[in-house]
Amino acid sequence: MVASEFESAETDRPNPKGSGLWGNNNFNIFWAGQTFDALGDSAALILIPLLVLETTGSVAKMGLVTALIGMGNLLSSLVSGVLVDRWDRRRVMVFCDIGRMVFYLLIPVAASLAGMNLWLICGIAMAAAYLTTFFFITYSTAVANIVDAEQITEANGRLQATVALAYIAGPMIAGFASKRLSAVNALSVVAVSYGISALLMFFVRLRRAVEAARVKESAGKESWLDNLLLGARYILRHRVLRPVALLFAVLTFVSAPTVNLAIFRLKNDLHQGDGAVGVVFGIASIGAIIAGAIASRLRKKKGFGFSFLGSTVLLSAAIIFLGLAPGAASMALYAMIFSFGNTVRNVNTMSLRQQLAPDHLLGRVSAAWWTMLTVLGPMGTALGTAVAGRVGVSPVFAVIGTVSIITALIGCFTLATSRRPEDEHVELRVEAVSAASRG
Repeated sequence: MVASEFESAETDRPNPKGSGLWGNNNFNIFWAGQTFDALGDSAALILIPLLVLETTGSVAKMGLVTALIGMGNLLSSLVSGVLVDRWDRRRVMVFCDIGRMVFYLLIPVAASLAGMNLWLICGIAMAAAYLTTFFFITYSTAVANIVDAEQITEANGRLQATVALAYIAGPMIAGFASKRLSAVNALSVVAVSYGISALLMFFVRLRRAVEAARVKESAGKESWLDNLLLGARYILRHRVLRPVALLFAVLTFVSAPTVNLAIFRLKNDLHQGDGAVGVVFGIASIGAIIAGAIASRLRKKKGFGFSFLGSTVLLSAAIIFLGLAPGAASMALYAMIFSFGNTVRNVNTMSLRQQLAPDHLLGRVSAAWWTMLTVLGPMGTALGTAVAGRVGVSPVFAVIGTVSIITALIGCFTLATSRRPEDEHVELRVEAVSAASRG
């Protein structure tokens, strides 16, 4: 699989100007495909643990599979960025979708032939996680190849809104299918979702910048390690991306246990059942849907700095109140506010990377960012839940929210407050690319 094999799948023709996203057929097909992809992801998130529980009855074995999934995510984030910058991005996404479709079909086929096997589940879960991260990193670069620069935030907002919808519908579909068919046979629903996503991606055409050709000429001159580190160096040498990334790293580590702690508080402190937990998180998703719909308008009106830091303060305050909520209804309200702020922040940081990183480095920049999340997220979750086990959930919520607000306030004294950093992208890109290339 080399770059030259895939040149025909990409085009340098610009998207029609003035037609907006609704008139961009490439984006609309891509958007539909990502909805089905997210349905598959969200359904698999429920079905794999259910399958392990059905097969082994062991919580420890569920933890083993979760750890292997995390390992697959990490391995993929370390190597996929280089490949995304060298290969045709559309075909990479098609390959990842077809690969996951085949993997998830293997489980029910193997179960019908030889019975269920834990190690088969482990191997497929890890391989599917590898492809999921590979897909996500490619997807995060493809948006910039489909829409015009000024439409990137709006496009990401729409994508995140439908992902939130998919994460409401996916678990519901998974639960219904598992009840009717069993967890192992319900995985065929996941496979169908990925199959539809792959089919739709066949009709998408990506635009690559002229500079993208340079990576094919220079790739062989750099070692594999240099290529892996180039994305991280670019972020750290960029005057705007550096403070945003450092702030985001701290916030990721600190706030990672929020969802787990919210579930624990609902179940143990407020004595709610599984149904109530599902309702609370379903309502929380409404916040993400609203955020996806308005993130672009907020960015245009108030600028990046306000959107990034303001949403961080909002979600941090919501975290504090999650620890004070007296019942499930108030938990749902604060979870919705948290989800709103988190989505606004994520849409803006993803859009910023797509606007500021040059196309031929965007895969490696996205992979470096994803690696940061993959490493710091589990570490923060492990620490936060361990502390909560000793001192209680509410004090940990208070600490998480307070530290996150302080982090946002520190960010007010950095270039993370820039209103329109994309307006300076040419100068900043040249400076950062030169610095990253020098190592």
